[in-house]
Parts: sequence; structure tokens; C-alpha cells
Amino acid sequence: MIRTVAGDSPENEQGFCQCHERLFIRKGKPSNVNDSLCMEDFAKSLEELKLYRLCGGQSMVDAQPVGCGRMAGFFG
Repeated sequence: MIRTVAGDSPENEQGFCQCHERLFIRKGKPSNVNDSLCMEDFAKSLEELKLYRLCGGQSMVDAQPVGCGRMAGFFG
């Protein structure tokens, strides 16, 4: 069983998975060094996720650690 933001899911139903991604990162120390380390445009991230799905992607693991601006609240 795999725990997801949508609830538990059998591991054989995950399909193609990107296993080490970042979906949102709010401005902070990393973006002061490199602007590309700020990803807080929800609409842009959503469009990229839709494209990923269109290309056959089914699962994604957001690997941004707690305390690093991961914006987990965007998921409800």
C-alpha cells in the first residue's frame, strides 16, 4: 500500500512515477541564490502536471523536505 495525498492506493496501481520531484517552493534562502529555486506559481505547476499526465505519467513523489518551503498546504 502506498499513502498518497488522495489516500491509500495499492502499489500496483501507481503506473509510471516520477520519484524525486518538486511541485512548489516558496521564496526563501535558496531562491536568493538561484531564482529557479522558487516555484510558487500554482497555475504553471498545474499545467506541467497536466502535460505529464497527458504523456502517460500517473504518479509523482514531491521530495521537498519539511522546512524548506514546500508549500504542502496547496494540497488541502
